[in-house]
Amino acid sequence: MVFATFTTAVEAERVNADTAASARVLTGKALADIVAERVAQVDVHGYDLDHDRQHDVAVFATAAIGYAATATDALDDRHHPANEPPPEWPWEQAAWKPGPPRAMLVKAAALLWAAIDRHDAGVADAIADGERPDYDISDAGVMTALPTWQRNNRSTFLRLQLVAVGPLDEATVAGWTDEQVQQADIWAWTTHLSAGDHDDIVVPAKPAHVPDFTSFPADRNPITGEKIA
Repeated sequence: MVFATFTTAVEAERVNADTAASARVLTGKALADIVAERVAQVDVHGYDLDHDRQHDVAVFATAAIGYAATATDALDDRHHPANEPPPEWPWEQAAWKPGPPRAMLVKAAALLWAAIDRHDAGVADAIADGERPDYDISDAGVMTALPTWQRNNRSTFLRLQLVAVGPLDEATVAGWTDEQVQQADIWAWTTHLSAGDHDDIVVPAKPAHVPDFTSFPADRNPITGEKIA
């Protein structure tokens, strides 16, 4: 049974595209291949949300980086052995399915899609479990902490990674004061939301204790910031 078709959704968006160039993005082969790969993850391999809930968001993002980095090496004529996963690969070697550079970029994009789905599922699960939100957003788009706010170093660390801050580890976040964690959390949340469809969100200045973006050293996991053995 067919529950939905991608064509219908694309055509609906295409009507609202501002330019012919943006319409081509919605109807091009790249997007179609990424959608097909994401659907195959679920329907062919059985990696649905029930399966994905067993892993953190960072696991899927790390896997995506593995494919993207290997594809980049191949395109730049650097000879990383494609049949061997990179050091940051989060799963067993049998799960590593390399291919031509473009195919690996498609896999990377689909895995990032899976990371977003896993993130959104986590938020929905928290709401369903009756967890109270930590923040409120005013009609003016200003985010403030609620009296129920409690620090969660892991959550703050992961939110900061989503908005591409510089090299940072969870231990550093744990050393911040409650006020510093709250400031970093609000900045990361609002930056992430404003990058999507929330143009009305007010993004405060980046707190001084949050590092500026720089490339991670080669011996550091680009998601966790931890040193690769």
